[in-house]
Amino acid sequence: MMTIEKVQDKLGDHWSLFRKIGKVLPMMPAWIVGIVFVQSALIKIYSPYSFLAIIYGYEIVSPFQGLLIAYTLPWLELTLGMMLLSQSFLKIAWLLATLMFTVFVVARLIVISAGLNIPCGCYGFNEDPVNWQNTSITIALLIISAISLFQSWTARPRSKEISPPKNDESEKQIDTK
Repeated sequence: MMTIEKVQDKLGDHWSLFRKIGKVLPMMPAWIVGIVFVQSALIKIYSPYSFLAIIYGYEIVSPFQGLLIAYTLPWLELTLGMMLLSQSFLKIAWLLATLMFTVFVVARLIVISAGLNIPCGCYGFNEDPVNWQNTSITIALLIISAISLFQSWTARPRSKEISPPKNDESEKQIDTK
């Protein structure tokens, strides 16, 4: 039977590389989604009136609601992106990300079904209209967020090191009655 020590001996220096990859890989979804949120937020913060015009183009919310969204959404996206990038409050961050991407997907589906030809305004202010291609990107981000949300709520805390079981003499006593 192959033990962990034998595997480590066979892999030699590569074992430390595998350990590093194993520590970084689970953080990749948070980094990807976090960068998307931060980049999107900074563009909207830089040009709030352009973002407000795009919100009004969706024809889903009232003027007051559009103003409220244009004022708060970029700051929420920035905060959420920073939470994900810093790996802080991940359960809350993944919950908010999943909810936000769900709203974004629903809004885009409404625009597509209404046949509106408006700029997306999602990941920057380009003139690309809302279409199935950029909606599929948001759906992919929604799936990443939902899976990460599920994992953050169901994962057991991992210890930093794997330690052998303790040899406690009290556990070895056998009841002879």
